[in-house]
Amino acid sequence: MPRFTVILLIVVLLEAIACGTVMVRKMFRVEPLLPPVHWDDPLLEKELSGVAERARTGNSKAWQTWGEALLGQGFYHYSEIAFRQALKLDPRNHEARFGLAFCLDHMGRMEESVHEYGQLAALRTRGEIFEKLGTDSQYALGCNLLREEKAAEAEQAFRQIADDPRAKYQIAKLQIRSGQAEKAQVDDLPFSQESLFLQYRAALALNRNAEAIQAADQLERATKRILLHFNTDYVRPFYAQYGLERIIQDYNQLIFSKNMDRLRETLDKIFVQVRHLRSPYAKLALQSMLDVELQRKNAEQLRNLVQQLRDFGEMDADMLQFEGAAAAEDGNLQQAATLWQRANAMSPNIQLSLKLAEYYESQHNTRERDKALAESLLLGALGQYRQNKLEPAHELLKKSLDSSSSNPRTWFYLGETLRVLGAREKALEAYQQCLNLNSNDGRAITRLRQMKLKSL
Repeated sequence: MPRFTVILLIVVLLEAIACGTVMVRKMFRVEPLLPPVHWDDPLLEKELSGVAERARTGNSKAWQTWGEALLGQGFYHYSEIAFRQALKLDPRNHEARFGLAFCLDHMGRMEESVHEYGQLAALRTRGEIFEKLGTDSQYALGCNLLREEKAAEAEQAFRQIADDPRAKYQIAKLQIRSGQAEKAQVDDLPFSQESLFLQYRAALALNRNAEAIQAADQLERATKRILLHFNTDYVRPFYAQYGLERIIQDYNQLIFSKNMDRLRETLDKIFVQVRHLRSPYAKLALQSMLDVELQRKNAEQLRNLVQQLRDFGEMDADMLQFEGAAAAEDGNLQQAATLWQRANAMSPNIQLSLKLAEYYESQHNTRERDKALAESLLLGALGQYRQNKLEPAHELLKKSLDSSSSNPRTWFYLGETLRVLGAREKALEAYQQCLNLNSNDGRAITRLRQMKLKSL
């Protein structure tokens, strides 16, 4: 065979092998596909397309980023495919495995999710994974076992991280539910909603009614101290990284600068993208523009923006407050006061109450002025009371009653504050005064009965 023919055959053979290799790769290559949906955010599709393109030719980390971007938008099935590809390229990509477990969890595929979380939890015990990722995986594993009604296995999973406050809470709750309330170890975090709730449940289970009433009594003044679910904290960074949400994060940072021109410029940038859509982003931009123009005291812009929001079908307390501000800037104080009264009735706040007090002062209406001042002081007192700041709350309540003593709600909370501070007789008088003004106030009736029975 001539030498030229041999060379030609070799070249053809090599080309065939190369073409075959390319064809096989294309046949088995996973393509990063965008979900076929209508996008309310016109920037999002473009930015996600860029992430997808980088994943198409990228490594495990690029596919993980693609999976996280989809996860932030709630596309769990598409995100699952991306995380699986990331793990195929690098089986030791633990962040991708956690994302996969999270997606399976939120699609209701508990058995598969338990398997993936379990692999990460096993790595935690060997010190081969970041502590937070391992602890979150172990906790999620326990929660999923609970959802599968495997209480004993779930308790064992939580005991693997027994020093974690979330796990302690779940173990105590399981013990109370299983009739072992006397064994439940409840963290005594000061005024923690979670701890007080468990104390309440344990006391009820042990027929300690007085203790149950005392725990329930403190709940209104308690705050959340234990983050029982990490879902939002995990997903939020992925959601905020792309599209208009990214610009909104920039806007939120600018708020602290108090540069109204830059704030309005950023909002205009958002609104121009979505003004033709009936999108939540359009409403959010308009509402934020109203805040800016309220600071600028621009009545014309306020009216214009309010009308645009009306076109979206919006009508709430904030709208009425903005309309009132526009009327006040035009000098129509009576109309402004009417709008503020309606807004305050829908959603009471200190600022509106003070505006109304200022208006009534200008009209020499001392009775209504004093009622509005009393309302603002009551709202301030409730804020202090719910943070368990009883002395400041007590002082504000007294000042509120000095302004106007006709609100039964003020008397009730004065009674609550005095009772907790130990002034029993004065508390009884305050509850009775509440009932003198409103004989159907169920809370005051209950408190009087409990105090007479010495439950509190």
